[in-house]
Amino acid sequence: MSARFPNYELEAQAAIQGIGAALLSPDLFSQFVAQVALVAPFSSNVEGPNGYWMLWTKQCADAHFLGWMKLQFGIA
Repeated sequence: MSARFPNYELEAQAAIQGIGAALLSPDLFSQFVAQVALVAPFSSNVEGPNGYWMLWTKQCADAHFLGWMKLQFGIA
C-alpha cells in the first residue's frame, strides 16, 4: 500500500507518525533527524541539487520495503 501527499511537509509528518518512509531533502528536514523524530538509514548522502534522504521512524525499521532498499544500495 502506498500513500501520496501533495507536499514534502505532509510526507514528513506521515513518516513521523509511523505511516511509512519518505524521501526528503536533507536541507529541509534535518531537524527531524536531529530531534530523532526520523532516522536516516544510510550514513551517506547524495550531494547535489537533487539529493534526498530516505527517512523513517524506529518502529518502521524492520519493514520489508526498507530491507529491500538497503539491499539495493548494499547496506547491511
